[in-house]
Amino acid sequence: MTTRARRVAVLPALLFLCPVATAQNAGAPATPPTTQAAADLPAARTLVERAIDAAGGAHALRDVKTVRYDLTAATPQGESVLTMSTARGNRVHVTTETPMGQVEMGRIGDVAWAKSPNGYELLPKEQLGQVTQLDMVGLLLNLSDNVESMQTIAQVPFDGRPCTKVRFLRNKSEAFAYFDDADGTLRGFDESRETPMGPMPMTTTFSAYQQVGNFKFVRTAGITVAQMALATITVSNVKVNELTLESFVLPEEVKTLVAEKAAAATSRPAGAHDGHNHGEGDGHDHDHQHDHGDHDGHGHDHDHDHDH
Repeated sequence: MTTRARRVAVLPALLFLCPVATAQNAGAPATPPTTQAAADLPAARTLVERAIDAAGGAHALRDVKTVRYDLTAATPQGESVLTMSTARGNRVHVTTETPMGQVEMGRIGDVAWAKSPNGYELLPKEQLGQVTQLDMVGLLLNLSDNVESMQTIAQVPFDGRPCTKVRFLRNKSEAFAYFDDADGTLRGFDESRETPMGPMPMTTTFSAYQQVGNFKFVRTAGITVAQMALATITVSNVKVNELTLESFVLPEEVKTLVAEKAAAATSRPAGAHDGHNHGEGDGHDHDHQHDHGDHDGHGHDHDHDHDH
């Protein structure tokens, strides 16, 4: 896959990040001036529960098994149209139309893959969580899972709204979430993310929501990296529970790559490494991004790779 094609393929993974799950501890964003003492503000867990209620409530969110939606990503390089499908059990499929042709990315369980005009490839283990960060339902339900600590920091302005800022610490990595003081919705995240150019501050904003059945789904989002606008995202045509789990399958070409990787691993001497760490994980995904697990048996599996 060419460098440009890889960037296009990975762009969907930036759209609805689970920033709390994937933040690399490369320096926390600065805390804006406070307008109210943290001791007088709601507890972090209370704010998370309020955000779930604002989105429709835990019961409505847990009834969501699959989601399909379209994204339009406006970037400085132009506009991309993406189709997303997510389901429980770490099932994701992303299709992107680009000037170079169609690019796909997917994940089922511990196998993540990408397809460009040059063919298929397995994605490195550390990208497993990125591929599964597209499920906003699971993001909310699992926001407080497997954290070392959650702490209300301050009442601050965020994206033009009065919000309460909460610090999440997970796998020794931190990120900050912002909860709308008026309606309780999750309005975004600050984090520091590792990039090929080194650690970069990233801000994700959820500026507008839309009603979809019994719950609210993000309608407009934005991503800013190092204070430069990376993408403005518009979500449309959200379809809930219209797909079956059986519609998420590994392409035959990917199955072949997995088999070849397994065969290569068994042929190497014990303790030898190929230096690439490709393909499926070891079942644990200890790479700063975490699977959201089958939450209450419904499997909104956000990568807390940290797989949040």
